[in-house]
Amino acid sequence: METVILTQEHRTRISLTILSLILALSVLLAVPACSSGSKTPAPAPTPTPAPATISFSKDVQPIFNNHCVTCHQGQGPEQSNLTLEPRLSYNNLVSMASTGNPAVMRVKAGAAGDSYLIAKVTGTQVAAGGMGAQMPYNAAPLSQAQIDLISQWIKQGALNN
Repeated sequence: METVILTQEHRTRISLTILSLILALSVLLAVPACSSGSKTPAPAPTPTPAPATISFSKDVQPIFNNHCVTCHQGQGPEQSNLTLEPRLSYNNLVSMASTGNPAVMRVKAGAAGDSYLIAKVTGTQVAAGGMGAQMPYNAAPLSQAQIDLISQWIKQGALNN
């Protein structure tokens, strides 16, 4: 094997050649991304699907049936004069003043955050100007999915559907 001794001039030329190749390669790789003729449009963002319409009778009332009606049946002060029985619950909730804070609606259509029902099931009734315990009383709280479903129903206008 022969030993090759490179002079300073040769090393400089080799370094310049390597730098030139790197620069040329960089330009070649960058040109397609910048050229207007070969530019691929970015994919359009996927729109968020509109939430499905929540049915009071099919989605919300079953929550009341399973978690609330045991206590909230009939009209009496023990139940805050609130019955959540089927066929009666809607008219006792929507646009009705709460007994915990008459200035606040039990359900304010379109405004879940201003609805006393949401404060009661999330345990924030005192902060909402109300009183009493979180509902359901002496039972496990509603799941977050159930609360979200009721909230979404209210946000959708609290329809009697």
